[in-house]
Amino acid sequence: MAGVPVELTPEEYEAVTQRPGMCIVDFWAPWCEPCHAFAPVFTEAATRFADITFARLDAEAHEAVSEPLGIDSFPTLVAFKDGLEVHRVSEALSTEALDRLLGALRAVDVAEEKRRHANRERTEAGQRPSSVPEGATWDDGDKEWSFGPKDVTGRPHGTWRYWRADGTLCNECIMKQGTPHGPFKRFHEDGAVSQEGAFEKGQLHGPRTWLASDHFTTERMHEGGVSERVRKTVMHYEHGTVRQVLHFNGKGQRVVPSTGEPYPT
Repeated sequence: MAGVPVELTPEEYEAVTQRPGMCIVDFWAPWCEPCHAFAPVFTEAATRFADITFARLDAEAHEAVSEPLGIDSFPTLVAFKDGLEVHRVSEALSTEALDRLLGALRAVDVAEEKRRHANRERTEAGQRPSSVPEGATWDDGDKEWSFGPKDVTGRPHGTWRYWRADGTLCNECIMKQGTPHGPFKRFHEDGAVSQEGAFEKGQLHGPRTWLASDHFTTERMHEGGVSERVRKTVMHYEHGTVRQVLHFNGKGQRVVPSTGEPYPT
């Protein structure tokens, strides 16, 4: 029923999540206090996002569903669009954070998500995605493809670029004789800049700016208690040491990182 989360059984799970349209499933457990605190937030959102199917599944009672999915932290939200899983997060989200997630779900390009999924499978098979240049190498530790020029001794020297397993560009930096030296940028999966700053002889120096995204991204800036209301963070470095950290909302106003409220003047 529209506006009310569906309580799923294992028999219903596939039918609900694999049908056309958008769906978000809250995997919860009876003993989980954050799950109970999040439940009214989830239920209230269902009344405002009528185009999205909201569902809940007791992961402890229905381990046959949750265990194969690798869900062992609660609550875990799994978002689907046209039957494709496009995002998951294990956290009791605030109303604002959940709204952003649902907005990002609406914006998902399913064809692009399928392309990225195919690229991840190519990477797992040891094959280079077509968006990654020939000659790039895969680093299993960093989980990135990399490519760039080298000096006569074989050390990275010049502009180096790095790609995720899904073929999206994630990093671009200047290397000097094997050491980061000069400007760098990191990117969200949609191509927007997620970070920018500069290295000096391998150490961060000057402002390092983090930029949030309204789309799903693996780039992280809202960790350690930083509010979703923070849309930009500027960290000022002096030869590798952080000297100042400033947080801003979407209007460019300085805010308190934990709440996103205006910074006291």
